[in-house]
Amino acid sequence: MRLFSTKKVFVFVLCFSCSIAFSQSFSPRFTYIGVREGLPHAIVNCVFQDSRGFIWIGTESGLARYDGSSFKHYNSRTNTQLENDKIVNIDEDKEGNIWLGTKWGISCLYLKNDSIANYVPGNSKHNLPAGWCRVYISKENVLWVGHDKGLSRFDD
Repeated sequence: MRLFSTKKVFVFVLCFSCSIAFSQSFSPRFTYIGVREGLPHAIVNCVFQDSRGFIWIGTESGLARYDGSSFKHYNSRTNTQLENDKIVNIDEDKEGNIWLGTKWGISCLYLKNDSIANYVPGNSKHNLPAGWCRVYISKENVLWVGHDKGLSRFDD
């Protein structure tokens, strides 16, 4: 009685050889980008690519827009009027505005005129609770804000 047939051995050797060959063909390469390269802070909380191809990086010390070679910074130390530097998440609406969830409310970066609007807790018109906020923009262009009290639909 033959323990292994020639056909089974051939199939096993073929599959094993192919798996070794394919497993060695993929070798990912990472490029490090840190504070020395232009990030505002070493702790990165979120990364988002907008419809124009820019990479937006939310850090503990503000927001950075990366075009593949250089950074533009948005934080409370520059003239951009960003209310809070701890960026939790980033999203984009259909008009191309960049929305930020922060440790203290939400902010909107209007790229057409490079201005920022801040929506912070304590403003009775918007009624955001104090604390961390995360933004999400639906396909219908509705802004939702998640926070430690639940979920709010934002109607400006």
